[in-house]
Amino acid sequence: QHLERSSLNRLIINYLITEGFKEAAEKFAEETGMSLNNIDLTSVDERLKIREAIENGKIQEAIDIINKKAPELLDQNRQLAFHLKQQHLIELIRLNLIDDALSYAQIHLA
Repeated sequence: QHLERSSLNRLIINYLITEGFKEAAEKFAEETGMSLNNIDLTSVDERLKIREAIENGKIQEAIDIINKKAPELLDQNRQLAFHLKQQHLIELIRLNLIDDALSYAQIHLA
């Protein structure tokens, strides 16, 4: 099945934005003559900050950013909240902060 070029371009733009390639999305839109006016690119920066914090083991920082930008998100997605808390516990253990890890687990994961 043949996709129209505009549909294919929109698919590429969505992929670039979803994966955090903001500059590439802007350049691609410019080169293809597409408009990014209806896309909130500031959210891309925030998502990148969250992903970077998680990749660097700074889970609480990621949680803080999420709570600042979308306070209801972790309340509405309990599984995501649990996995972030679980990962924070793992990071505390990785840093050999066993007492902190035990306290955190008792307070947040019990």
